[in-house]
Amino acid sequence: MAEEGIALRDIAAVIAHGLNLPLTHLDESQVDAWFGWFAPFTALDLRASSAWTRERLQWQPVGPAAGGPAEHGLS
Repeated sequence: MAEEGIALRDIAAVIAHGLNLPLTHLDESQVDAWFGWFAPFTALDLRASSAWTRERLQWQPVGPAAGGPAEHGLS
């Protein structure tokens, strides 16, 4: 993806919107059950980046931007 620093929640919002599914909040007790081994990473609010991939593979994204929820009519 061309953009840097897209939050996991924003990615989830775009996916939910595209699949016409509701975006729901998980409380702490639900996160472990839903994400399993990946749960600790969801709490870190890590931002997506393609910098390493672009550098190592000399790749540049050419498709449409992933955008954020606002771009897809979400608040």
